[in-house]
Amino acid sequence: MTIRSIASITLTVAGAVLSAVVSVHGVYTAVRMDWHRDTVLTAAYCLLPTLCFPVFLLVRHARRAALVMGLLICGFVAAYSALSWRTCAELGYCGSVVSTVVLTLKTLPTLAFLAVAAISLVLSVLGDRVSRRGPA
Repeated sequence: MTIRSIASITLTVAGAVLSAVVSVHGVYTAVRMDWHRDTVLTAAYCLLPTLCFPVFLLVRHARRAALVMGLLICGFVAAYSALSWRTCAELGYCGSVVSTVVLTLKTLPTLAFLAVAAISLVLSVLGDRVSRRGPA
């Protein structure tokens, strides 16, 4: 077993665990959310993290998985930031749109989702290097 294969297995396990946590968080928020206001944003906020584990588990091509995970995290950050902006605008404590996005990026669900996307990207790079060399 090479160091590259050990790193790949370790990253895959870590990504699977983190993506499962993100998906469980998405299901939890779907159950606990108020669906009466901003239904489309709320659906995106709940659905995108819920798709994290199935995408990580079922998309086999490494580049496609990294691309889909990147699209999911971009949509999630956009929906989360819009919901956060709505809340802080109603309460009157918003600084700017950029500060709202930065605060959104610092939350634990977003950081976990970003970590899964980064792991998918690293696995994509590791997979490409292994496939260029051919079988060992």
